[in-house]
Amino acid sequence: MSPSTSCWAPVWTPSPRARPEIAARLRVFEIDQPGTQAWKRRRLIELGYGIPDWLRLVPVDFEAGADWWERTGGSGCPTPASIPADRSVVGHNLAGGRMTGDVRFEPDLYRGTAGYYDRFRLPYPDAMIADLVRRTAPSGCGRLLDLACGTGQLAFPLRASFADVWCVDAEPGMTEVVRAKAIAVDAAHIRTITVGAEDLPAGPDSFESIVIGNAFHRLRRAAVAGLAHTWLRPGGCLALCWSTSPWAGSQDWQRALADVLRTWQNALGAAGRVPPGWDESRQRDPDHDVLSRAGFEPAGRHEFSVEHHWTIRELAGHIRSTSFLPPPVLADHAAAFDADLTAELSRYTADDRLTETVDFAYELARKPAQA
Repeated sequence: MSPSTSCWAPVWTPSPRARPEIAARLRVFEIDQPGTQAWKRRRLIELGYGIPDWLRLVPVDFEAGADWWERTGGSGCPTPASIPADRSVVGHNLAGGRMTGDVRFEPDLYRGTAGYYDRFRLPYPDAMIADLVRRTAPSGCGRLLDLACGTGQLAFPLRASFADVWCVDAEPGMTEVVRAKAIAVDAAHIRTITVGAEDLPAGPDSFESIVIGNAFHRLRRAAVAGLAHTWLRPGGCLALCWSTSPWAGSQDWQRALADVLRTWQNALGAAGRVPPGWDESRQRDPDHDVLSRAGFEPAGRHEFSVEHHWTIRELAGHIRSTSFLPPPVLADHAAAFDADLTAELSRYTADDRLTETVDFAYELARKPAQA
């Protein structure tokens, strides 16, 4: 490597930090999203590294347009064409002049869904909740963060194990439902905060555990993983929780359901509400790798299956809890949609039910006890 190498590297720079004799020979321009860069800057200072002379943290919003090189501003970051042939460039996740990364979901996709979300989303099974509590071993005196909480599908079954519970979601309708439910069950230790995940005003070591249910794919995973690592106490756990969707299976009724949903999304101009290829970044860069780079230690993936018997009415409610066909999208077409759904699925029912084996899982990661 030549003495004046330039590097574009969102996650590469720990290597030169660990090898100062290499760092002295480098100029590193670390280009990443503004929120991620702010976290990195805080984290370097917290760890005692400071910001070394050879490192330039360059904040760029890659989603503001394709020509992001021009937005590196006065950082001194060279373009690829300006680098002499005898010098080296190390790149990470660069493709055709664009930085590849997580797909961006619009922030208001769940507007109007909260009531349906609370009533028709399936609860996490008791066995999974008990297993999560057993593996994380909360003290009973700590604080839980349910991030992108929905209507509290994780917060409420876990609340007895914590002295304080923060339910955080960017959608006001979700936190309103959580607040009402907390009052109804006299859970005064449940606090609601309506804010985006990256904007949560939490300090280091604030939480004993963090859970994220069916939402990590919609967040900026690297930035949120880094923040979660900072927010957790040493030895604390982060659990990414998931469940399968009824239209994603291989049974005849599930394929028919998927066809109905696709037809109506196209008819109502809603096909683009879920970004195309939304899961490709997770396939290229799995969640456990994202967590590992943020400093977490893996603690296993734990799976649970439950047989559920849907009515068509329940499926119609469940669909209204989604980001792709919520009530504002169905609007005046809701009755026609329900009629079409009933006509297509009725031929598959047995005793007016449609049976599915629902797979639930959580991926557990732990912040090292000596962080």
